[in-house]
Amino acid sequence: MSAGPAAGAAAHRVPADRIAYRWADGVRRTEYDGEPWLLGGAEVWRIPAAFLPAADLLVDWRTEQELGANAAFDQLVGILAALRRTAGAGFLDQELRDAEGRPLIRVQQVGGTLLRDLRAVREPVGISRFAVMRVEDGLLVVERPGEHVVLSCPDARVRTLLMRLVEGPAAACGDDAGLAAEDAGLIAAALVEAGVALPLGATAGLPEAEDPRLRPWKWHDVAAHFRSRRGRHRFPAHATYHLVRQQPPEPAVKAPMSTRVIDLPVHDIERLRTTDMTLTEAVEQRFAGRDHDERPLDLDQLSELLFRSARVRWLADRTDETLYDQSSRPYPSGGATYDLELYLTVDRCDGLERGLYHYDPDRHALEHLGQPTAATDRMLADAMGATGGQVRPQVLVTVASRFARISWKYEGMAYATTLRNVGALYQTLWLVATAMGVACCPLGGGDASAFAEATGLDPYVESSVGEVALGRLAADARRGNRRDDARQGAWAARA
Repeated sequence: MSAGPAAGAAAHRVPADRIAYRWADGVRRTEYDGEPWLLGGAEVWRIPAAFLPAADLLVDWRTEQELGANAAFDQLVGILAALRRTAGAGFLDQELRDAEGRPLIRVQQVGGTLLRDLRAVREPVGISRFAVMRVEDGLLVVERPGEHVVLSCPDARVRTLLMRLVEGPAAACGDDAGLAAEDAGLIAAALVEAGVALPLGATAGLPEAEDPRLRPWKWHDVAAHFRSRRGRHRFPAHATYHLVRQQPPEPAVKAPMSTRVIDLPVHDIERLRTTDMTLTEAVEQRFAGRDHDERPLDLDQLSELLFRSARVRWLADRTDETLYDQSSRPYPSGGATYDLELYLTVDRCDGLERGLYHYDPDRHALEHLGQPTAATDRMLADAMGATGGQVRPQVLVTVASRFARISWKYEGMAYATTLRNVGALYQTLWLVATAMGVACCPLGGGDASAFAEATGLDPYVESSVGEVALGRLAADARRGNRRDDARQGAWAARA
């Protein structure tokens, strides 16, 4: 796409009546210690007195002409400086309009430049492989997660231009989208500012394809990482309780899933405090146990591992401060939400028949969900593949998340927090298994479709997010790459 005007055309600032501004959604004005402030997410900004008349106007879209209609020149300079500050902090949305005053694109940003400072792009551009398009509030939204600008497209001509760009840079230009050349060039400039589009190199290829910083990244990893962290966008990435008025929180303990319940033995934690392996020894001895004994794990071992790793230690009802009921378990969980559920696919375990079970952490019991099926066989085969084909788990623990339990409180960072919870549970299971002499191997992936088929659970309500292979440890088990610390002498000398 050669998006801009013909070569040699004069560059100029965007006219003041073509750019409009408005306070972003969620931004509100407040008074503190007798002074006016803006609040938006985690940001605050004291409004200068000279900007107050303009600030009051910005509850609706206003052009620079309208904002400065009754202002002296020096006041207008102050207004433009305040616009730049508030747009850069994410308080302000911007809108580019065509010559008839119709909105072409809208900009949400943290950092970056004002639309009025854009220069029309005059070279071909292509869409970044990290670009994400979606529908939000009835508008097409396009962004490159990790960049500081998000664009929405209220005009059909801009949407046409974007779709033609997706087809390839040679397929699109302003003319066939019905846009004036200068407008098409400004839209291309906004796309480049947002990182959604990139100027093509001399070989007509995207420069990001040759960038060693970007080669390791896939688009979904970029989106998950940057959107769950604050700093390069203005969207929530913290506890907002955004569903508090729309639906009740999920309970701390899941409702029973079966009437066939196997109560498990309770284990003496006080005795274990004096007889168990030390934490230091467990940490130093931990390894991926992929060699299982011919004899299977037994029910008492499985019960102890679950009791020490995942039982409910106490429950607390919701209060006006917490807003949801909470629990405590041996592993940590963000906000004491404990969204994770444990499902056991039992292939071989003394004292327990083959099949699928759900662990009730409150009762410390197993709920029998069904006999082995093609789906549970796929789960076991997939887990074996995840160990490099070294072992078929005697017991496969599938970790699932009740997503609404955690996303009811956290917005933007809910799934990232779930994965942190999985890591905490992995380490707890692993260290307890090490202390017990049980073979334990957390796995890097699993078959979410097979889990949904085996359990009958809606994957948008509850889906697998982790797997752990368990078994009785073989006496001659290989310990992977675990060796004694060859640097212990050096560490001891430094200590």
